[in-house]
Amino acid sequence: MKPAIYVMMMVLAHIAVIYTGIFDGVSTELGVEMYAEKENSIPFIPMTMPMNTVVNFGYLAAGLVWYPTFCALRDWWGESFCWYSMVYCFIQLARIVYQTQRCAVLDQWITTTIFCHVTVWIASIPTPAAITSSVTFLGYRMVIFVSFVSYFLALLSDIGFDVALVVHILVAVKVGVTGETRGIFLKAFTLLCRVRCSEAG
Repeated sequence: MKPAIYVMMMVLAHIAVIYTGIFDGVSTELGVEMYAEKENSIPFIPMTMPMNTVVNFGYLAAGLVWYPTFCALRDWWGESFCWYSMVYCFIQLARIVYQTQRCAVLDQWITTTIFCHVTVWIASIPTPAAITSSVTFLGYRMVIFVSFVSYFLALLSDIGFDVALVVHILVAVKVGVTGETRGIFLKAFTLLCRVRCSEAG
């Protein structure tokens, strides 16, 4: 399956569940008062929060810049991460512009999914030994499934999403630190630089 199709299917699965209405009562932050930027902070620009709106295109730019490199490396998870970065630009943009409950839920849920894919991507980098026995033992699909259902914690408590997000971040950091201690990031970075240089040349 192409990474783009996989990411689109995952996003559509999130949206389908959200539009059942099951998460309509979960705790989210809505309203422009939740942002540090003041409403209409830049004169003559017809946007509620122009800076928060524009900064989201950084996600799109990052995905577009790195996508050719991961394609050249045939890094399936790397390509998937680039697609998530590009799609997330429009998901968070929708939350900022429309300020609706379901846009906020999708933004929250996809955030945990992206952190999950950071973990899976790092764990997929070829090494002589597995980076984390837990990720490789459970398998990538099971890790993604557990991540997907973790958002249902938001139904149990107002801090359910926060708990799920913190766990995702801690796991990603743990896998990242483990990978760094084994020197895989230096090898991966060197390889990425070589591909980027060959593309430039």
